[in-house]
Amino acid sequence: MSDNRSWVVRGVLTKTHDATDAGMQLNEVSLLRDEAKVAVERFQQYGFTSHAPNESEVVVLFVGGSRDHGVAMSADHRAARLPGLGEGEVALYNANGDFVALCDGNLIDVATNRLRIRAAEEVVIETPRVIIKAPIVEVEGDIVFRSGTEGGAGHGEFVGNLHVRGNVTVDGDVRAGTVSLRGHIHSGVQAGLANTQVPVP
Repeated sequence: MSDNRSWVVRGVLTKTHDATDAGMQLNEVSLLRDEAKVAVERFQQYGFTSHAPNESEVVVLFVGGSRDHGVAMSADHRAARLPGLGEGEVALYNANGDFVALCDGNLIDVATNRLRIRAAEEVVIETPRVIIKAPIVEVEGDIVFRSGTEGGAGHGEFVGNLHVRGNVTVDGDVRAGTVSLRGHIHSGVQAGLANTQVPVP
């Protein structure tokens, strides 16, 4: 009869096999008393997967007490783990220092060097205000401003200088200060070749 105390054992992860066609991730694990196990299946929660760094600590469960059938139920790495979470807070993290933290106060904090969002059809952001803090913002493609009314005209305000490298087509009017491009008049109009004076505000 097997010793129940040997059914659950702590160990150290030495290598991970995570092939794209593998149904289950396989770990090589060094257990207590220099016992090595290969092809230890690692069970993970549905919808979440990770490739734990080598030297991570694991908990191995031997099904039925058989040392030939071990499954890794958990893996953690002391140096990579994100510390300092408050009560009720949750975080996803990796060994490079990137993380997504669900913080107290309904704050989601994301930290990384590069962020890529891939959406084949649409990205919708519903919020009263969007703030982008960046020295340069580049948009590849067309930009359409609309109001809350379907098909209505939007409103845009630029604070600073605007340089357009190309043509500008306007369906409505353009104003420079109080001077309308379509409706302004000139003073000092004379017959002949003389120039008019500046537009009347």
